[in-house]
Amino acid sequence: MDTQAIKCIRKYIEDKYIGGGVVKVSDVSAYCGCSDGIILKGLVRLEELGEVKIEKRYSCPDFHYIRENEFPFCSECDQKYPEELINVYFYFKPLATVRM
Repeated sequence: MDTQAIKCIRKYIEDKYIGGGVVKVSDVSAYCGCSDGIILKGLVRLEELGEVKIEKRYSCPDFHYIRENEFPFCSECDQKYPEELINVYFYFKPLATVRM
């Protein structure tokens, strides 16, 4: 496990997270200077530790929000899309104050 990514995620939460809402994984990867995949791996570990909750959000090819309970149907387009055309965005919500 990449402990540097976990440390950087915790630092981001400490320095940048104002509270009340979710954080885009891409914002943290830019802050940490590494790929979204490395940050996601760190977030999975932090979720196991109860420090964060990872959330997925979806949009159709026209970038309309798709509700999880309607996936893969876009109500704005009134169309069901193949899963490979759906955009997936990863966010997380800090659950507890962490100490470095």
